[in-house]
Amino acid sequence: TAKFWSSTERSSDMATNIILYYYFDVFEASGRHDAMSVRCLNDDTAVPPSSSSSKPVETSSSSAKADGSEYDATANTLKDLRDGQTYATVTIGGRVWMAENLNYETETSVVFPEYNGKSHEKYGRLYAWEDAIDACPRDWRLPGEDDWNDLVAAVGDSAIAGTKLKAARDWDKDKKDYVVGTDDYGFAALPAAVSHVNTNGVRSFSNN
Repeated sequence: TAKFWSSTERSSDMATNIILYYYFDVFEASGRHDAMSVRCLNDDTAVPPSSSSSKPVETSSSSAKADGSEYDATANTLKDLRDGQTYATVTIGGRVWMAENLNYETETSVVFPEYNGKSHEKYGRLYAWEDAIDACPRDWRLPGEDDWNDLVAAVGDSAIAGTKLKAARDWDKDKKDYVVGTDDYGFAALPAAVSHVNTNGVRSFSNN
């Protein structure tokens, strides 16, 4: 499955994430210490925060964002000037999303330990929620639940979004929880791992 953080809080220790699962998508609440993938959304095309009690958390103007970013609407690329990495982007429903998982290294980001320690080159890094809130480059942000809902609506509805947004590659057909996507819009969601921390502070990884 592909799991992505949203900026929407559920409680003091829980936040909302979206799962692209089988053919459909579903929202759930996860512990903030869990680490999962991040897709950034261009600020100029993001949904304004709603007035609901479960609201997105605004990112800070921290020094981590000081170097900015360069978005090329013709080439459909985003260059993160903090580390020089370039990401593909895609416009869906009038909003510009990263079409790859964020791979910016922070002090607490983690990497799935398989693939000779190079899984982040394809699947990006994994971020705890508090880290994910500020991980996107300047002019981009972690999308809220409203943003994800608009993305799902733009590709049809929640019954088919999982198929439409998942990549047509790198999904293991032998695993029962994996259904290869059609990637109709170029969002190219991949089955990146998720990391959990138990009550004893021990970290584990899951990639299904």
